[in-house]
Amino acid sequence: VYPGGIGTADELFHVLNLIKTKKMHAIPLILVDTQYWKPMVEWYHNHAYASGFIKPDAKDLMRVADATSDIME
Repeated sequence: VYPGGIGTADELFHVLNLIKTKKMHAIPLILVDTQYWKPMVEWYHNHAYASGFIKPDAKDLMRVADATSDIME
C-alpha cells in the first residue's frame, strides 16, 4: 500500500477487516514508506491494541517497508 489519502486508508482498513473476519484470505499487506505510515502504525499499535478495539493477533497482518528488497522479501 503506497502513501495516499482517506481513500487509501479506507481501502487498507476494509481489507484488514475482511481478512480478520475471514471473508477474505490473508494477503501480504505491505505499507510502503515508513515515515509516511509511522503515525498510523503507532496509533494502531499504541491505542487500538491497548484499548482492546483490535485483537493482538491482528498485529501481524501488516508490514512496513522502504526498500524494494524488503518489499519483495
